[in-house]
Amino acid sequence: MLWIMGLATAISIGMAIQKKGLLRFSWSLVALLGILVTTFCALSGIDTLEKLRIFSDPAYHAERLLEQGDYAQAEREFDRALTWTPDAAAVHDGRGRALQAQERDEEALEAFRQAVALEPGNVPFRYHRAMGLVALGRYEEALPDFEIIILQDLSNGVYYRARGDALFACERYEEAVPDLKRAIEFSAPDPQQQYRLGVALRNLRRFEEATEAFGTALTLDPRNVEYLSARGSALVAMGRHEDALPNLAQAADLMPDDPELHGACGDALYYTGFYEEAVLAYDRALALTPGNEIYGAARGRALYRKERYEEAVPGLRIATEIFAGEAWPYLFLADALFHLGLDDESAEAYAAALELDPFNVDTLTTRGDLLYNLERYDEAAFAYTEAMRLQSEDVGLHISRAQALMAAGKYEEAVEAFNAAIELEYRNADYYDQRGVALYRLERYRQALVNFTRASELDPSNAQAHTHCGDALWMLERYDEALESYALALELEPENFVFQKNFGDAAFAALRYAEAAQAYQQAAANQPGDAELWARLAKTLFLMVQYDEALAAYDEALRLDPQNVSYRTERAEVLRRLGRNDDALAELEAAVELDPDDAALHAALGGLLYTLRRYEEALPAYERACALDPTQGQYFYSLGDTLRLLERVEEALAPLEQAVELAPDLLNGHLALADALSVLALHERAVEAYSQALELDELNAEAHGRRAASFTALGSNDEALADYEKAASLEPWSGRRLREWGIALSGLGQWEFALDKLTQATELEPENAQLHAGRGHALLALNRYGEAAEAFARAMELEPDDESLRLLYEQAASQVEH
Repeated sequence: MLWIMGLATAISIGMAIQKKGLLRFSWSLVALLGILVTTFCALSGIDTLEKLRIFSDPAYHAERLLEQGDYAQAEREFDRALTWTPDAAAVHDGRGRALQAQERDEEALEAFRQAVALEPGNVPFRYHRAMGLVALGRYEEALPDFEIIILQDLSNGVYYRARGDALFACERYEEAVPDLKRAIEFSAPDPQQQYRLGVALRNLRRFEEATEAFGTALTLDPRNVEYLSARGSALVAMGRHEDALPNLAQAADLMPDDPELHGACGDALYYTGFYEEAVLAYDRALALTPGNEIYGAARGRALYRKERYEEAVPGLRIATEIFAGEAWPYLFLADALFHLGLDDESAEAYAAALELDPFNVDTLTTRGDLLYNLERYDEAAFAYTEAMRLQSEDVGLHISRAQALMAAGKYEEAVEAFNAAIELEYRNADYYDQRGVALYRLERYRQALVNFTRASELDPSNAQAHTHCGDALWMLERYDEALESYALALELEPENFVFQKNFGDAAFAALRYAEAAQAYQQAAANQPGDAELWARLAKTLFLMVQYDEALAAYDEALRLDPQNVSYRTERAEVLRRLGRNDDALAELEAAVELDPDDAALHAALGGLLYTLRRYEEALPAYERACALDPTQGQYFYSLGDTLRLLERVEEALAPLEQAVELAPDLLNGHLALADALSVLALHERAVEAYSQALELDELNAEAHGRRAASFTALGSNDEALADYEKAASLEPWSGRRLREWGIALSGLGQWEFALDKLTQATELEPENAQLHAGRGHALLALNRYGEAAEAFARAMELEPDDESLRLLYEQAASQVEH
């Protein structure tokens, strides 16, 4: 090749010599280029034509790089080629293969799409696109491409296999099988293809064909565990356990750490009658997966066959749970227990097994009774139902079924069963009472009451029916009638503590605390270990203001249940009422220690400290309550109000704003926020907060009075006077309201009106020196000097050390002299 390049270069030099001007220059350039290329090729030892092709065709170079495994460089060369020939389908396809080799499947798919778009009839390009979709798991989308490819090439096994695999992945096994078979027909023998065909056939439950396919795979790869196991499982599915055994045993030998293989071997051995060997296989499986219930149950079954009953029982018990719908585990277990002399358990197991004899009423009834005693109520109800179908006139069966349904919580069905029993025996008080209980559980209290009443009428001595009447009346909030029913029950059974407690609860709800306390005391005497009874007694005594007795009852409740937080918080309130504040605090602190994450407890502790005006100590309790439950506006109000009282008003604003946001109906929250804003001289916002409080309670004199002060600070005198007037009208007995109104009028120079209000206030608070001084100011302004002097004199009597009052008195008195 070098001599060709040399010859071309020589011709170029000759032409350059012969020509003139621009032509000479052009041929000279060509000659120079030839010299350079020839020299480069000679020095590098590479064939010249190859070099030129690489230089002039990057797509060709990219293909060589792709063959060499340099996928990234190949991608770059394909990209360079596309800048020259963007519509070259082969270049797009090559770029897709380079991207796919780099596992950039989404980008590769796009490149393949472009190749197919440019040359839709090109089979390799379409195949590459289909495989790109497969690589992304988009099997359904790949199928149309495979369809077109195969139509154009009906003898290519690769295409059939690819489509078969895609159909397999889509679980379209029926369609996959023909493709997989054609792939095998047109391709070299491949055990994996045979295995895939076998799996598809097995999924179609075509076990004979699947077995054949797995067998063919094994002839090609006889020690493949996957193929051995698959063929064995297919044979087992056909019930050919003896044929399956060699495959499964060989697989287990090749992979001794696979418990499933040992378990499958155990099953095959069991069904071929090799029970001892089956036990050993299950032992190996259990050694690899200790506690596996399936293997444990199978092992128990094999041990039973070897009459090793004691060893078999644990596995058979597991089998009754795993195979609860089958009879054999119960029969095996029953027989094993019988041989071990465990008659009661054996009877239970036989009863379960007798489900196979659904036409024996005695057996079904006995089974139902056993299941009911075992608290397997659904099964018991089913057994009674089956018995009733055979003997529908047996009222006892209807009642037994109803009771089982009740115990299972199926109250609607229980009502229907009681209906059937009552139709057969309509004067039985117990049936009405029990139907009433089912209706009560369904919260159909009025219907329940009708049944309880009927039961008590049929049998007036039935204390249970009377107390059930009380329960229904209680739920209907007819407390006085409930008390009467509970009283009737107590007359019949005066020592029944449940009836006593019920009577106490009803009396408590009816606010008849003395009767409630007496009932609780009787109940507690009969059941002294019931902490809740003592707590109810304590709460009742508390409401009766018998604090010492309530404290003693709480002490007893806490002795029985010292970890009960509610008892401690309630006891703390009793101690507070008794003036034992330190003890109350200690009780609340103990409650907080028991449940440190209860926000209400921290709030209660803070509330007690707040009541005792120990604001600094209350603060961390409220902060903790807010942190634990940031949804409670009351907690934030308490925190903000405490900060306000500690004169940390700016800090109080945030929690108070949070309080009214969380609880917009919290009147005290709005008032506290308004007060804080007022202290900070944010009067416009204060007026708004007071107004929000008044929207909640327009008759709140305090809110009117405080808003008036903010209006005054803003210079809104008319609004201020209107609020002062409203506050005074709401509390006409309050000298304070009149005093504030009068002072406001004085500040506006409305002396006559001010004097009138201050005089009324003085009549209500005759010992208030400031009121007399206020009257003096008004009288002085009205030039009524004598009366002013008298008012200041009275103020001086009440506040003799106030020098300002003496000066005012002298001023008024001097005017009198003039």
